[in-house]
Amino acid sequence: LILWEQSVLEKRNDDYMASTFLDNVFLIGSDGGDNAFGVNKEKEFVVVPFVDMCNENVKVLSDTFDGFIKHVSECDY
Repeated sequence: LILWEQSVLEKRNDDYMASTFLDNVFLIGSDGGDNAFGVNKEKEFVVVPFVDMCNENVKVLSDTFDGFIKHVSECDY
């Protein structure tokens, strides 16, 4: 799990063109590989692949930070 520093969040979202490909998701980090982690407007933690980034591929992991960490630590995404 790599959570991006607050100072680079906007730039990373711009670089990955998140708002172009995703509705209502703000990216916050990655797994260091193929997947990005984010938060949606409902304040749920989500995962989406970098390569095929689209709304259809967004998967909700949890509505709590603790639940999000549990899914990520167990590679359950």
